Amino acid sequence: MMKLELTEKQYRRLLDMAYIGNWVLNSARGEDRFSDYDEVESLLFSKAPGLGMQDLAEWWNGEVVPSQAFVAGGIHEGHCGL
Repeated sequence: MMKLELTEKQYRRLLDMAYIGNWVLNSARGEDRFSDYDEVESLLFSKAPGLGMQDLAEWWNGEVVPSQAFVAGGIHEGHCGL
């Protein structure tokens, strides 16, 4: 297990990068997704509610995913105050 310490702002930027990276890798793959990238994205987003960023993550089909609010405007400055 690895421990990584980030400020809230750094964590918020990491969510953006994880979402963008996973989207680039998987958006056109349909059912043939790279599931290990989905798993990392889900793990990162699962920590958001505990950091006061519950509006950025939601449950879908038994896993944590970026919320519709995040997808609609997640990488814009000021979202969640960071």
